[in-house]
Amino acid sequence: MKHFLALLLSTVPAILAGQSATTSAEASGLRDGPHQVVINNVRLWYRVAGRAAPGAPPVVFLHGGPGQGSYHFAALVGPYLEHSLRMVYFDQRGSGNSERPWTGEYSMATLVEDIEGLRRELGVPQIALIGHSFGGALALEYAAAYPARVARLVIVSGMWSMPVLARYQCERIRTVYPALAHAADSAATGPDDNCHWFWNLPESRRTPLYEALMFPDSTVHARLDSTVAASHLPNTGELSAALWRAGMSQY
Repeated sequence: MKHFLALLLSTVPAILAGQSATTSAEASGLRDGPHQVVINNVRLWYRVAGRAAPGAPPVVFLHGGPGQGSYHFAALVGPYLEHSLRMVYFDQRGSGNSERPWTGEYSMATLVEDIEGLRRELGVPQIALIGHSFGGALALEYAAAYPARVARLVIVSGMWSMPVLARYQCERIRTVYPALAHAADSAATGPDDNCHWFWNLPESRRTPLYEALMFPDSTVHARLDSTVAASHLPNTGELSAALWRAGMSQY
């Protein structure tokens, strides 16, 4: 985690701070502090902080989860990036401080249009994007839909092909839990390339195994948990469930 953070802090400002169309810090949408704006019939929340070199675009952070919210990144990483970047911490619909749409509209196309609405609210011709996990897929979709509006793009542990990533994740599970994998293979007709057996374990058994898989350093897990708890903004799971129902597993 420490090496990852050091790499992120050393490379992201250099990548994102390249010259772009001039931005105006006087635009109301880019003023410091939290903002709320209605975009596509949903009240969305974002916060602006930091200072950038003249000509550098504002940097919009797209969180993962789906539905995680931007708070943990803003608290743990944001202060370092704000030394040289104008950061925009954006809570996607149904996440963090943003509204949960009464219509249940969470399509990828709508999430992309929310970002475009945010860009217009910021009053800038271009934005830079940092996409983390699911936010990486969202950043790529926005860049594909609005290539002229993207000044820079950084993907951090991004989602790009769920079938391929599922196989990679299964390989990791087999490496970390070989005894479980062997038992599952012995009980089945052959190896399961997506480790369905793991995901079918009872939640009470699967959750600690998965958390240990994600956080080999338990202190990192504890720090993240305490930060999320301090936000009082838990992931409701609504955005994630809607995307899975829409076929995100085949994205």
